[in-house]
Formats: sequence, C-alpha cells, structure tokens
Amino acid sequence: MTIDWTLVSPTNYKDSVSPMLASGSDLPNIVELPDLDENMTYITGGLFYPLDEYMNYMPNYKKFLDSNPAIKASLTAEDGHIYYVPQTVVTDNYQPCTMINMQWLDQLGLPVPTTLDEFVEDLRAFRDNDMNGNGDKTDEIPLSVTAKNLPLMFGPAFGLNLVDGFYADESGKVHYSAAESENYKKYLTFLNGLYKEGLLEVEYTSLTRDQITERCARNITGATFDYSWQMSQLYSKQYPEYTGEKGIMVGIPPLSGESKGFYLGRNPIANIFGVSKSDKDPLLAIKFLDYAMSEEAQNYYVWGLEGESYTVSADGKRLIQKRLLITTGFSSLVSMQDVFHPSSR
Repeated sequence: MTIDWTLVSPTNYKDSVSPMLASGSDLPNIVELPDLDENMTYITGGLFYPLDEYMNYMPNYKKFLDSNPAIKASLTAEDGHIYYVPQTVVTDNYQPCTMINMQWLDQLGLPVPTTLDEFVEDLRAFRDNDMNGNGDKTDEIPLSVTAKNLPLMFGPAFGLNLVDGFYADESGKVHYSAAESENYKKYLTFLNGLYKEGLLEVEYTSLTRDQITERCARNITGATFDYSWQMSQLYSKQYPEYTGEKGIMVGIPPLSGESKGFYLGRNPIANIFGVSKSDKDPLLAIKFLDYAMSEEAQNYYVWGLEGESYTVSADGKRLIQKRLLITTGFSSLVSMQDVFHPSSR
C-alpha cells in the first residue's frame, strides 16, 4: 500500500480538523481525532466504523485489548462498540516532571527546590539576576511551560489530580478535582500570583515546545515541565556546553505545598484514530491500523531496522548501532491507496 499523509501542525490541529469533522463529508480514510471524543460527538454523528465488528481482521488489536482490559473498557462506547484505535502511553519511564536549569541554580548557590515556596524563590532569583551573563537582566524568563502542562506541574501540590480529574481519598471516596472548590481556588490563585510577578511567561497560553526549545538554545529560561526523556534528548542538548555527562535542564522531585507533591502519569490513551465512513471499503485502513498495533510494527518504531540501527548478539540481546529519533511534529490524517490486487484484500 501507499499512504497519502495530510500533515497538520499540532498548534492548530484542532482548529483545522474540527470543521472537517463537523461537516462529516469527504473525510480521509483514517483520522486522528482532535480530542478523545469524551461526549461521543463523532460516534453519535455516525462518522466512524465500529471496529469491534471487524476483529476478524484485527488480531493484533484484539490481542492488545484482551491484554489491557482497563483500556478496552475506556474505549468501549455506551452502545457497546469500540470505534477507535488508541495511541497509548503505558511505560513507567515516560512520565512528565519539573525540570530546572541546574547551571543557574549552581551560579546562585541554591539547593534543588522541593516545595512550592522554594521553587518560587528560585524563580524570583532567576528573574532578578543576569543569569545568562549577557549583561541584560531583563531577558531571563523564569518559567516556560505550556498551558496544558501547568495542571500536571502544580496541581498535586494542592492535592489535585488534574490529568483525568478523579481521585480517591484515604477512605476510598471518589472526588472530582475541578469541583474541589477550596483547593482548586488555591491552585488558581497560585498561578495568578506567578503571572502577576512575571515568573510565569506572559505568552504561556500559546507557548509551544518548539518555542521552549528555542529559549533553552538562547539560555534565557530557568525551568520547564515536560516528559522525562526530553531532559537530555531535547532541552539540555540545546546548550553548546552539554556533553551528555552532566545535565543542564535536570528533573527535580515533585514540588509539595499544603499537600505532598507527586507526579502524575499520563492518561494511558493519548490520542485516538478512527476509520471514517467516507471510506466505502474500509478493510485496508482497518488492516493498516491493526498492523500498527503488531509486535513487528512496534519493533520498527522502537528499534528501527536490524543491521542498520541495531544488531542482535549471539545471546539474543539487541545492541543499538545508532539512535533513531522518530518525531515529525505533526498530527495526521491518512488516505489509503490499495496497491494489492483487489482479490488479495
């Protein structure tokens, strides 16, 4: 098969794709949805095929669902059907954390912060000093973080789980974080304080990872929040003096406030893909999504090509030859073109 990819920048993906879904016509064969369809808007609109009716063509996906009953349950709609294939995040080592410019901390002789108060004092010091040594005390940005990561960064210090919103207290009673009026108000007040003091970047509502990366390259920001591997693979890598031995943007323990800090894992379902009913013969698209869930496809994604990016030793261990970083920076819609003989479908 050949694939006709329509690539859309993540910055305006939702704005670009939502009108297309609203019209409901001429959709590509496979669509990455702009959200998790929590209200089943696209399902009730009849835009996508129920994939559970095609499980005979999706052995890899069926195996995945059987092995992950909680994810299967969350993907099952009220009508009992499963409409989407997820992008999942289920590894223990791919979690978000607060990162701080360790060079700046060392210059000021400050310890690694563990509380909100200590962290705020560090941000004030970053703001008020010429941390990058360029003679300009006004170009330092104490904290550069995307709007979607702010709840993960600071919510736990106020006892709030703002990833999926729900948490159980010590007695087992389930709460919804955004409805915890006192703690949620304190959380918002804290963010407002950061903003008013100039500690939180003015443009945080529209800030992107690429912009934060650029700030690191110019050595003008003191802290951020992102997934753990980004410390070395992305942020520290921007600094000319980084050798890989000592980090520059370094992860720190979760910050505590009135509540003990903790880091929140991602929702195991990060994105979802559906096969649109604009495709009158959906089996090829369905088989393609099933292949993406296969062990072979996962090995390609993680390891690359045997003999080029890795080798296999006599005892069966895989040895990396060179690191492949697969990141397009785009979300996508996919149109399928069948290049097999129709009888071979």
